[in-house]
Amino acid sequence: MQINQVMTTSLLLNIGGVIIVPFVGWRAARWALPVEETTKPSKPLRIARGIALLISFASILLLAFLLGNLLFEVGETLEDVLGKLDLSVSL
Repeated sequence: MQINQVMTTSLLLNIGGVIIVPFVGWRAARWALPVEETTKPSKPLRIARGIALLISFASILLLAFLLGNLLFEVGETLEDVLGKLDLSVSL
Protein backbone atom coordinates (compact mmCIF):
# COMPACT_ATOMS: atom_id res chain seq x y z
CA MET A 1 0.00 0.00 0.00
CA GLN A 2 1.36 3.42 -0.92
CA ILE A 3 1.67 6.33 1.50
CA ASN A 4 -0.92 8.43 -0.32
CA GLN A 5 -3.45 5.61 -0.02
CA VAL A 6 -2.79 5.32 3.71
CA MET A 7 -3.23 9.06 4.26
CA THR A 8 -6.38 9.37 2.16
CA THR A 9 -8.32 6.22 3.07
CA SER A 10 -8.97 7.37 6.61
CA LEU A 11 -10.84 10.63 7.02
CA LEU A 12 -9.42 11.04 10.53
CA LEU A 13 -5.84 10.72 9.25
CA ASN A 14 -6.63 13.23 6.54
CA ILE A 15 -8.06 15.76 8.98
CA GLY A 16 -5.19 15.13 11.40
CA GLY A 17 -2.70 15.68 8.60
CA VAL A 18 -4.35 18.94 7.58
CA ILE A 19 -4.03 20.13 11.18
CA ILE A 20 -0.53 18.83 12.01
CA VAL A 21 1.37 19.30 8.72
CA PRO A 22 1.18 23.13 8.67
CA PHE A 23 2.45 23.25 12.25
CA VAL A 24 5.43 21.03 11.39
CA GLY A 25 6.24 23.09 8.30
CA TRP A 26 5.94 26.37 10.20
CA ARG A 27 8.19 25.19 13.03
CA ALA A 28 10.80 23.88 10.58
CA ALA A 29 10.82 27.16 8.66
CA ARG A 30 11.01 29.26 11.84
CA TRP A 31 13.98 27.24 13.07
CA ALA A 32 15.74 27.35 9.70
CA LEU A 33 15.31 31.11 9.29
CA PRO A 34 16.37 32.77 12.56
CA VAL A 35 15.68 36.44 13.11
CA GLU A 36 19.29 37.49 13.67
CA GLU A 37 22.64 35.75 13.67
CA THR A 38 25.22 36.93 16.20
CA THR A 39 27.96 34.69 14.80
CA LYS A 40 28.45 32.86 11.55
CA PRO A 41 26.74 29.45 11.80
CA SER A 42 28.83 26.33 11.35
CA LYS A 43 28.62 24.23 8.20
CA PRO A 44 26.64 21.37 9.84
CA LEU A 45 24.13 23.91 11.16
CA ARG A 46 23.72 25.44 7.70
CA ILE A 47 23.18 21.98 6.22
CA ALA A 48 20.61 21.18 8.93
CA ARG A 49 18.81 24.44 8.19
CA GLY A 50 18.73 23.61 4.49
CA ILE A 51 17.22 20.22 5.28
CA ALA A 52 14.66 21.92 7.53
CA LEU A 53 13.69 24.23 4.66
CA LEU A 54 13.25 21.20 2.39
CA ILE A 55 11.03 19.61 5.05
CA SER A 56 9.01 22.82 5.23
CA PHE A 57 8.58 22.86 1.45
CA ALA A 58 7.59 19.17 1.41
CA SER A 59 5.03 19.84 4.13
CA ILE A 60 3.45 22.55 1.98
CA LEU A 61 3.10 20.08 -0.89
CA LEU A 62 1.68 17.43 1.44
CA LEU A 63 -0.77 19.95 2.87
CA ALA A 64 -1.99 20.84 -0.63
CA PHE A 65 -2.52 17.15 -1.40
CA LEU A 66 -4.32 16.43 1.88
CA LEU A 67 -6.47 19.54 1.68
CA GLY A 68 -7.46 18.74 -1.90
CA ASN A 69 -8.42 15.21 -0.92
CA LEU A 70 -10.36 16.43 2.12
CA LEU A 71 -12.32 18.92 0.01
CA PHE A 72 -13.01 16.19 -2.54
CA GLU A 73 -14.40 13.92 0.18
CA VAL A 74 -16.55 16.74 1.57
CA GLY A 75 -17.83 17.41 -1.94
CA GLU A 76 -18.69 13.77 -2.44
CA THR A 77 -20.61 13.77 0.83
CA LEU A 78 -22.44 16.98 -0.05
CA GLU A 79 -23.29 15.58 -3.46
CA ASP A 80 -25.21 12.76 -1.77
CA VAL A 81 -26.92 15.13 0.66
CA LEU A 82 -27.76 17.86 -1.88
CA GLY A 83 -28.73 15.51 -4.67
CA LYS A 84 -31.95 17.34 -5.51
CA LEU A 85 -30.12 20.65 -6.04
CA ASP A 86 -28.41 19.47 -9.21
CA LEU A 87 -25.73 22.14 -9.61
CA SER A 88 -23.90 20.43 -12.45
CA VAL A 89 -23.47 22.33 -15.68
CA SER A 90 -24.11 20.47 -18.91
CA LEU A 91 -22.49 21.76 -22.06
